[in-house]
Amino acid sequence: MDKKEAKHFFKPTWKKFIIPLVLILLLLVLVSNFNAIGTFLDKYSCESEALYSEYDQYKKTNNTEGLNQTEVQIKELGQRMVRDAPQGGIVPIISLYTVGVIDPLVPFPCLMIEGESPFCQFYVNETTHACMVKSIENTKLEDFNNTALRDIKFSIRPYINPSATILIVNIIVLIIEGYLISVLIQFIYTKQKNKKSANKKTN
Repeated sequence: MDKKEAKHFFKPTWKKFIIPLVLILLLLVLVSNFNAIGTFLDKYSCESEALYSEYDQYKKTNNTEGLNQTEVQIKELGQRMVRDAPQGGIVPIISLYTVGVIDPLVPFPCLMIEGESPFCQFYVNETTHACMVKSIENTKLEDFNNTALRDIKFSIRPYINPSATILIVNIIVLIIEGYLISVLIQFIYTKQKNKKSANKKTN
């Protein structure tokens, strides 16, 4: 591709901004979904941690009556959580498997485990974060011995408020990536079109 041809393909046109716009919308859907999960956790995380801590205390002291009462409360909590859980959908899934794949800076929720993205964000409030930390600190490694999570390693992060800066950075990244994808599509389409035209002339 010579300079003149490259200039033609990279020249801005409104069509080249369709893919970037779609990617930005998918990013916003994804972040909105993360926020919904954060709101859900804000509502239930501390209550859940308190109940399970209470349950462990009753278990240590062999308090059968307390255990039974806490089990009932845990069951009721589970029912409320199922009822109020954020509803999934095809668009968040599409967002995850497009934006989540092509953009390495996506601010996924911080799960406080080793190896997660340094760009992750807390979509929960500071109180919920403290309950999550307490839950992690109270978790015994043997709890995971017979599960698929037995190799999990926690890495507690200090609480940081969500930043609009990382969202803006992601939007810029997606504009660039989307634009380059559009240029590539136009390039391939033009080459195929020219090839077909050349074949028709020779025939």
